Amino acid sequence: MLRAAKFRIYPTAAQEAFLWAQWGAVRKCWNMALFLKKHYYRTRCVSLDLIHEIKPLIARAKKSKKYAWLREYDSMALQESVRNLNKGYRAFFEGRAGFPHYKSC
Repeated sequence: MLRAAKFRIYPTAAQEAFLWAQWGAVRKCWNMALFLKKHYYRTRCVSLDLIHEIKPLIARAKKSKKYAWLREYDSMALQESVRNLNKGYRAFFEGRAGFPHYKSC
């Protein structure tokens, strides 16, 4: 038998600010991965593998000066956004969902 429980959390102001920033970083990784996949397909007719070719770019982005702010956030959440994008692509090509789109606030 499956059981579930619902919990309501009441974060402090600092925790709430961190959560909003974390979700923003996840959204940025999703949008960057989607842009790269679409761009490479449009310009070079190459379909990049999200898991093996784009996910490692998150670690490289954290080392760059432009995206050094990503170091402050959970790497597992950032990688999970790329995995979720991969699931979205699979669902689209199987006919179960629409094409993945860019995320906004």
